[in-house]
Amino acid sequence: MFIVILMYAIFASSFPLTKILLLYSAPFFLTGVRMIVGGTILLSFYTIYRKKRCSIAKSHYGIYIQIIVIGFYLNYIIRYWSINCLSSAKAGFIFTLYPLISSLLSYFFFGEIISKKQWLGFALGICAVAPILITPASATCIEHQMGIFSWPAIAMLLSVVADCYKWVLMRKLVLDHTCSPFMVNGLCMTAGGLLALCTAFPTEGLLPVTSLTPFIGYMIIYILISNIISYNFYGFLLRSYTATFLSLAGFTAPLFASFYGWLFLHEHISRYFYISVMLLVIGLYLFYQDELHNNKSPHSTLALD
Repeated sequence: MFIVILMYAIFASSFPLTKILLLYSAPFFLTGVRMIVGGTILLSFYTIYRKKRCSIAKSHYGIYIQIIVIGFYLNYIIRYWSINCLSSAKAGFIFTLYPLISSLLSYFFFGEIISKKQWLGFALGICAVAPILITPASATCIEHQMGIFSWPAIAMLLSVVADCYKWVLMRKLVLDHTCSPFMVNGLCMTAGGLLALCTAFPTEGLLPVTSLTPFIGYMIIYILISNIISYNFYGFLLRSYTATFLSLAGFTAPLFASFYGWLFLHEHISRYFYISVMLLVIGLYLFYQDELHNNKSPHSTLALD
């Protein structure tokens, strides 16, 4: 159990790390650099270590374009924009909705069955995120508040939906068409990063970095955590724990993110956050109770990227 908690403690550090990186860089530029570096690492592993050649069937072009534009480009641009105006706790909490949204997309795209108890769990998840969506933005981002709604929180939720949609499409390529996940992820991540840089240069300048040395240092730590440690850590734990259990344990991520935000960024944690966490824990438990009883894997798990 300790090693599972350790994994989510490591993963949760990516939220305050992103906020720190945004102190030194503009969001579009950060998106481009992170995607290109991460994609290059995956493609290097695929082509050099595994000695494979990258090739895409013409019939798959449409799927690849959707993954690049929606799953990487739009996903990370709105994520990095919104996290500027959200606390680490809020960002981490919204991302914990990943299993619920992913299963809902699997219901629509693959016809996977959702029981009445799971629908109830999904409804509680929506109720849990409602206080987060209407909590006012920070003082520096008050212009992004529209009535009772916080646009940065809504943007983060849309980022999670885009990320879930990306994995639904990647699942189709990997399972139905036997494509390598390293190739698909590497190609699409790199292409999405190039699109982000094409957006960054005319809007943010050629090098929108206030201090290059700390930016490079934090970027290396961020890529190690998100692209290498978390991804492989999760795969290692699947040998000993069910994917269902690992998904349920994911509710600890926003708790760690809130602690890091409080400790390193002096962020305030509102009472709405704790109410939302309690509702989400109940919703996730109800949603996964059937899988826990039958010892099945869930439709999807929290993405560690």
